[in-house]
Amino acid sequence: MNPKKVLSIILIFFGIASFLGAAVLGISFYFAGDAIGNEADKAAQEWEEFQDTAIATRGTIVDTDNGTKIEYTTEDDEIYSVRLNVTSSLYPEGENVTVYYDKFNPGNAMVPEITESTMGILNKTFSGIGIIFGGIMGFFGIVMLIAGIVVGRKSKE
Repeated sequence: MNPKKVLSIILIFFGIASFLGAAVLGISFYFAGDAIGNEADKAAQEWEEFQDTAIATRGTIVDTDNGTKIEYTTEDDEIYSVRLNVTSSLYPEGENVTVYYDKFNPGNAMVPEITESTMGILNKTFSGIGIIFGGIMGFFGIVMLIAGIVVGRKSKE
């Protein structure tokens, strides 16, 4: 078999594979970003309902393993803690944050600044990775596909 024909087949194969990989990567990151967006919307809805009975106080981040644990003191000088299912390097141990707790149930608290910040970072990260790597893979896929077609046509000459 003609070596140019073999090269053409290889380039076309890898071009198509790279382009399809880019599509799968882009779609995967789109759905991941969409899921994060849905969670952000859910958290915003919970916050809307929660803030009617919320009291603001200062809290301190005491642990960032397995989420973020924050201790806060209520108006009655009772110490409570809340563990968020998110963590961010922007909020290290010892950092002070605003905690909103339910005046009827002080153990129920929210820290929207950490939740919103973390979800915003995740959303941008997933979108950026999908766009950058998907775009690069898609570009190289198209280049290899075109090169394979050109080499294939020249091998017929």
